[in-house]
Amino acid sequence: MTGDWTGAYVRDGTTQRVTATVTVANDTPRVALTNEELVYFGGRDPVPVTRTDDGRLTFDTRYGTARVDVDSTYRELVGTVGDHEPPIELHLKKNGPPLRPSIQTADVAFESGDATIRGTMVTPNTSGPHPALVYVPGRGCADRGGGLRRLRWLAERGIAGLAYDNRGAGDSDGSCKTSTIETESRDLRSALQLLADRDDIDTDRIGLWGNSAAGWYIPHAVTRSDVDVAFVVEKVGPSTSVEAQQTDNASLIARDMGLAPADSAKMLRYVDLMFASDRPNDVVFAEMQDLLAHGDSTGWADEFLVRDPAVGDVPATAAGLDSLWVRRYDYDPAEDIRQMDMPVLAFYGAEDQIVPASTNAPLMRRLLRGNENARVVVVPKTGHGLGHGSEMRTLSIPQGRYDTHYWKFYRVAPDYIAPLRTFLREHALRAGQ
Repeated sequence: MTGDWTGAYVRDGTTQRVTATVTVANDTPRVALTNEELVYFGGRDPVPVTRTDDGRLTFDTRYGTARVDVDSTYRELVGTVGDHEPPIELHLKKNGPPLRPSIQTADVAFESGDATIRGTMVTPNTSGPHPALVYVPGRGCADRGGGLRRLRWLAERGIAGLAYDNRGAGDSDGSCKTSTIETESRDLRSALQLLADRDDIDTDRIGLWGNSAAGWYIPHAVTRSDVDVAFVVEKVGPSTSVEAQQTDNASLIARDMGLAPADSAKMLRYVDLMFASDRPNDVVFAEMQDLLAHGDSTGWADEFLVRDPAVGDVPATAAGLDSLWVRRYDYDPAEDIRQMDMPVLAFYGAEDQIVPASTNAPLMRRLLRGNENARVVVVPKTGHGLGHGSEMRTLSIPQGRYDTHYWKFYRVAPDYIAPLRTFLREHALRAGQ
């Protein structure tokens, strides 16, 4: 069973191609699935394969648990996924490994202030020097895993990349409970310097690709870096201040929850208090406790607030107010964005509640007005992940014909991937690459 398999998910006549690589570790088979329409994510991490009493193989997929029968004569797997109606079928055939460009990975480490930051370089297995970028994750104690899946996709297309564990995550030193916008920026600048110091990297083509809160980290780092950044891609990165983003997010959640005006006002008051560093902490903390009780009773606390102590919005004590994520990262990127004269591609989801396009896209356009190589793209029908969910679609067609129905599988929005490919081809790769 080990090796490479190709096939498709099928539902109601619609297909989504998928490849599977089966390996064995510690006597346990594991399968890694990659959907063609999600390929820039580099697939999902391997999951265990188990055999049921009736001889079927089971493993987890994006759409639920797969239950497949094995045709050992012709080496095919056929079965269903999840409990959908109409059902999702899965059919895989044993094949040779896919023909992909060869890539190399190597663990690296670099010093940044008082911390050693560790990560992984992914490079094309061709002669350099290569264009390269640093992948910058969003808010939280992120390790390098999410970045590596994207960097493998890039390296197969000729662009090297670096992904690293944030402070306090993975193998890096420090603590994400005490990180700030300044330490985040310094770590990013140190990562850029690591790329610039490598012989296999073209120093004229070093860029950044960031997600969500990286929209704050990137401008702060770019304008303070000793390395000239050649291009920037931001996926749902805020152009507003941290305080404005939190206020926008709270307002949209209150609207969608249908909160009464008085309840919405209490929710927004909590946002004000998160940033009220000019008031005594004990007074602020006491009022916050009353508002939290109200938020728990009406439901907005669970919808809006992050309770993780490392990156959260809820202090355990009055002294803990100063450690709130929003206070450690309180920043307005406007002036730094205005100074970004390199090519910039910024994406926003039209239905994103966290970084709303209605506020951030026009502001980003104004801030980058003098940059002829800047483009802001609002991706329709997408939220913060810029993906299209699974749904049954009905197409209205000319009079005299029946409506067309089809099942749409989850996919990364083509209005994100196509401009991203074009931008990287124009600003990272040279002619002929």
